[in-house]
Amino acid sequence: MTSEELEQLEQAAASGDANAYFELGVAYSRGEGVAEDGARAAQHLQAAVNLGHPRAMNHLGIMMIKGSQIPFNGPVGVRLLQAAGDAGDVQALFNLGILYKNGTVVARDHAQAWTLLDEHKVSYAQGTLQLVLDADSAERLAEQIRTLGQTSHSANNKDTS
Repeated sequence: MTSEELEQLEQAAASGDANAYFELGVAYSRGEGVAEDGARAAQHLQAAVNLGHPRAMNHLGIMMIKGSQIPFNGPVGVRLLQAAGDAGDVQALFNLGILYKNGTVVARDHAQAWTLLDEHKVSYAQGTLQLVLDADSAERLAEQIRTLGQTSHSANNKDTS
């Protein structure tokens, strides 16, 4: 990131642009064009979260769960991932699914992991389909995929009981 790009992002953030706050937070968390600074990253990401930015919720939530650049706060991190997933952030659904699968910060729950990871796959597929289909057709196809997944999951549960 150039100093000019950084200045533009800072100006946009100062005027309340959630995406600019998010981009600044990511830059500071990764040291891209600026010195890596977890505290500044968290401040920018929190500002984006306060403005309802789902990707910022996911990014800040992961930072809190890892506790590598900012103090560990697993419960708040999980709540941020849940909020991001509820707002449609597909990556947050995947991250939550992995947490439940591994029992990291949350109680291990394979059923919840399965549900979240399945929803991640369907949401990702739906987003991909919208690149080639209209939104209504993509939604109908995604619903058919969900139904097939539920039918398959139910059949698998009957086979193992």
